[in-house]
Amino acid sequence: MDPSYFSYSMSSPPFVETWGQGLVVLHNPNAKNPLPLGYFPDAVEGFMRDGKFHAEFAGWHPISSMSLVGYHEGGHADAYKEPFVLVEAIPKEQFEYLFGYRTLETNPILTEQGWFADHTGSFLGVLTQDKIDHDWGFVVLGRNSEFEFNAIELELEFATRDEARIQMQSKISSLLNKGKRIFDAE
Repeated sequence: MDPSYFSYSMSSPPFVETWGQGLVVLHNPNAKNPLPLGYFPDAVEGFMRDGKFHAEFAGWHPISSMSLVGYHEGGHADAYKEPFVLVEAIPKEQFEYLFGYRTLETNPILTEQGWFADHTGSFLGVLTQDKIDHDWGFVVLGRNSEFEFNAIELELEFATRDEARIQMQSKISSLLNKGKRIFDAE
């Protein structure tokens, strides 16, 4: 499981965050007066069942977030409006469906180690690991004028998977903010 990257302007949020989003409730199995499951509707609720820890949540729940406050000399809040951006991990089967091809399971050089898509369906991303020196990289795929996905960005030689994932999600976010959606070979 990989975290999703998200960003949006607070002056035009894509949804209203509830009080419970970001709240984690751990139910005490020995409580004299236990709260019922679902008492906090938007929270992640952790509890013990059959000797194992379980967690449930309804809908979107951030692992962490950061609010950045900026100043614009003209004082216009519109200067900070950016579109909502979400780049999330997806299952391999969903990636293959969107891409239109099976992934490269028999590649002699690279293994695929994670698949990603943005919320608009414009870009796909693949994390890779080199089979020889074990460094990490990524490929970003964009659509051509026939609406097929092709590689448009490739970066290699990251020391860790997280470093490659963060750079790939940032690259897709940057491409989304630029607005270009068709990438034909030049």
